[in-house]
Amino acid sequence: MIAKALVLLVVCSAVLSAQPTHKRLKVIRLSTDARTRYEKSAEQSLQDLHKDLQPCHTDDQSDSWLVDYRACLYQHLKDADRDYLTYESSVRMLYLDASEMEKVEIEIFLPEMTRTFDQAADAWRSYRKTECRAEAAVFEGGTAAVEAEPYCNLLLIKQRASAMCTSFMGKSADDPECDFSKAVGE
Repeated sequence: MIAKALVLLVVCSAVLSAQPTHKRLKVIRLSTDARTRYEKSAEQSLQDLHKDLQPCHTDDQSDSWLVDYRACLYQHLKDADRDYLTYESSVRMLYLDASEMEKVEIEIFLPEMTRTFDQAADAWRSYRKTECRAEAAVFEGGTAAVEAEPYCNLLLIKQRASAMCTSFMGKSADDPECDFSKAVGE
C-alpha cells in the first residue's frame, strides 16, 4: 500500500512539474492584408525619413539665416522622430510575424524575439539621448550648442533606420530604401 502511494506521488509530481508555470503568449499571425499594410507602412515611413533627413538649406545672406536654419533643423527632427517611430513599429510587427514558423517554434521563440527587439529599441533610444546630450555639451555656451543636439539626433536616426532596413527587413545596404548617404551629415 505504501509502495502504491509512493508511486502515485511520484507520478503526480512528475505530471505537475511537466506543466508550464507561465502563460503562453498568444501567437500573432498577420493576415496577408495586414502584412501588406505593415510592409506599405514601413516603406512609406522610410521614404518619409529620406525626406526628413535632407540637409537644411537657408539663404546665408539673410539676417535671419541662423534662425531659419535652426527652425528647419528642429522641424526635420520632429518629422524624423515621428516617421522613425512609425517605421520601427511597422518593422517590429513584420519581424514578429511568425506565420512561416512551426507552432512549437513560435511558442519558444516569439516571446524572446519580442523581448530582444524591444530591449534593442529601448537601448538605442537611451543611447541616442545620452550621446546627443554629450555632443551638445561640448558646444555649451557657443553658437553651435543649439544645433548640435538635433543634428546628432538626425544622424543617429539615419544610422538606425539604415541598420533596421538591412537587418530586420532583409534588404541590401545598396538598396535605395536603405541608403541614407545623401541625407543629413553626408
